[in-house]
Amino acid sequence: MRALERKLFRDAWRLRGQIVSIALVVAAGVMSAFTMRSTLGSLEQSRDSYYRDYRMPDVFASLNRAPERMAERIAALPGVSAVEARVTLRAVLAVPGLERPATGFLVSVPDGRRPVLGDLYLRAGRYIEPGRDDEVLVSERFADVNTLRVGDTLSAVLNGRFRTLNIVGIALSPEFVYEIDAAGGFLGDERLFGVLWMSREALAAARDMTGAFNDLAVRLSPGASERAVLDDIDALLRPFGGLGAYSRSDQLSNRLVADEIAGIRATAAVIPVIFLGVAAFLLHIVLARLLALEREQIATLKAFGYDDRTIGFHYLGMAVIATGVGAVIGLIAGFWLGSAYTDLYARYFRFPELRYSASWDVAGGAIFITALAAMGGAWSAVRDAARLQPAEGMRPAAPPRFKPLLVERIGFDRALSPAQRMILRNMERRPMRALLSAIGVAAALAVLLTGFVMLDSMDGMIDLQFDRVQREHIALTFTNDRNLGAAQELARLPGVVDAEVFRAVPVRLSHGHRSRRLALTGLDPAGELRLMIDADGGSHPLPYDGVVLTERLARSLRVAPFDTLRVELLDRGGEVRTTVVAATMDELLGVNGYLSMDALARLVREEPRANGAWITLERGAEQDVLDRLRSLPAVASTTSKNAMLRSFEDQVEESFTVMSGILLTLASILATGVIYNGARIALSERGRELASLRVLGFTRREVAAMLLGEQAVITFVALPLGALLGAGITAAVLNAYDTELYRIPLVLRAGTFAWAAFAIVVVAAGAAFLVRRRLDRSDLIAVLKTRE
Repeated sequence: MRALERKLFRDAWRLRGQIVSIALVVAAGVMSAFTMRSTLGSLEQSRDSYYRDYRMPDVFASLNRAPERMAERIAALPGVSAVEARVTLRAVLAVPGLERPATGFLVSVPDGRRPVLGDLYLRAGRYIEPGRDDEVLVSERFADVNTLRVGDTLSAVLNGRFRTLNIVGIALSPEFVYEIDAAGGFLGDERLFGVLWMSREALAAARDMTGAFNDLAVRLSPGASERAVLDDIDALLRPFGGLGAYSRSDQLSNRLVADEIAGIRATAAVIPVIFLGVAAFLLHIVLARLLALEREQIATLKAFGYDDRTIGFHYLGMAVIATGVGAVIGLIAGFWLGSAYTDLYARYFRFPELRYSASWDVAGGAIFITALAAMGGAWSAVRDAARLQPAEGMRPAAPPRFKPLLVERIGFDRALSPAQRMILRNMERRPMRALLSAIGVAAALAVLLTGFVMLDSMDGMIDLQFDRVQREHIALTFTNDRNLGAAQELARLPGVVDAEVFRAVPVRLSHGHRSRRLALTGLDPAGELRLMIDADGGSHPLPYDGVVLTERLARSLRVAPFDTLRVELLDRGGEVRTTVVAATMDELLGVNGYLSMDALARLVREEPRANGAWITLERGAEQDVLDRLRSLPAVASTTSKNAMLRSFEDQVEESFTVMSGILLTLASILATGVIYNGARIALSERGRELASLRVLGFTRREVAAMLLGEQAVITFVALPLGALLGAGITAAVLNAYDTELYRIPLVLRAGTFAWAAFAIVVVAAGAAFLVRRRLDRSDLIAVLKTRE
């Protein structure tokens, strides 16, 4: 081993505390980058292979009823390579062990063969036997949460008739990777909604659709124009109540998976940058101080013939050691954490196999970016060492110049003690270092705040949407349109306090060349169970005429109040009407349009009708009311808001427990690394000064206060800066999750900031304790003998 290599390892061992703290910050950066990138790759790879192997459709269409020959005509369209015509039906399910009625979405599968598109993966059991009208396959998630097994039975109300269904298999479908009730929004109780597959012949008979279909899956030919195929399908299905064809990108399950992947990608671009930036700063200040202490050694080495490159690489080796150790730790921790994250996603995204795969490309990319940041932080210090001339290095460095503080120049110095003036003067001597240290501590607070503010924001969205907007206890849909007297009928049920009906009509809204497919919802202007409240909590009245659009929908269509919209009634053969945009509102969930019940009736040119209702209940009456609703043939499905929210809270609590522990660990590493290194650098720089003060009679506590007071000032200055940075990062992350399905508003709560600030202060106190212990153990005589 050469002399410089021995010196490098001796220096690294002497500075092991600082090297370890920097390595941990580097490890946190590598871990976060590697975890997110590898998890992202695992999800994308699993999704793409699943879609490919099980033939995920490219285009979907729903309609009222069309004869089988229409499927053949669609298959002959230019750009279409395959078509699967199906029958679907929503049904109320009685699940063993489940007190509430569940909603089942039944999808037909061909008799005697596998589906051409959207093939099923059998996790357990067997396929449905031809000719059996009592056998079903059940989706894996619904089976797991309700402990259903092959051989169990379910009771179902199919088109108003009770049936007993035998479970013969547990299955997965690429169309339901994330299983969610489209009628219930992105929140839902996973126990109360499931997908079932039934023989085409049996389901068609139960749906009164023998020889017909009401759902279509289409695969496009390579290079086909998706827009042209959608238009052609709409034109063919319009006379049969076509509800509008849509692409895979608008399919609910696929969109939720794609939105989650986009959110991970955005987070992966933000969080690692914080850690790597702090690591670069710490390497810079440690190496800069080391080089300042070794000026004479550098000059001596150059005098003995070592060239600038050799000396530069020697000191760069310190950064390589810290980065290398951190990279190894980060990759190991990232592999473990990425595997845990992938397992967590496997509980919600149902793939045949969601295997964690960490490629060398991802690992190499994380190490390369980390090394680049570390070398960038170390470069300026190493460059100064390489440029140092021997004669200059033999001379002591010029002493720092102090000048009166601003508070001294304006006469407020009497309010400061000598120790406080010393602290402020030392910070003024190196303002950039103090500023960057404050930014490092602020980054730690920001990392900690990000997760907690996101949880507060999610709670704020839930409180607004489900306490003030959706005030019902149960939402239900009817099998067919009903007159408005259905509200009074429901209100007379035992345990029901109030009932309001609504109507949802599938339409395509157009303005110029822009169009959107959605359901217009007719509301009772005097209703109290569904209010029009925007994201800021402001209430919007329902106009007598015209439609109220959510702002996201209005921006998509490029419309403003008083503009005219073209309305295509999809369930009426594409009949065209026009309506005026009465107002827009910033709503949190979905892209929606609202009218009064009377305005909707005038738009469709018929008497007011309803196809759903909201009801409120007496305390403790929910189960009895749900049981009664389940027995009513006119009720197609029910959704309990309380059950839905409980399920959501359980999911959030589980994931947040893991996330909060990770964020607290990462924030602690950041704060400890910045504060410990700052205090250790100050101790090495001011060792003679502090030792002199001890000899002059200052106590250990007073000397420690002078040393650590600077770090205390930096920490408290960093708290408001970290609060702003945390709010900004959280806003950026929430913006990445801002989709058409939902939007989470930024909610800032004082208690959350206070808790996070307290945690950072505790971590800072721990780092200060480590330095204080080293200070107490220092040898005063040895320090005073050291040359300045």
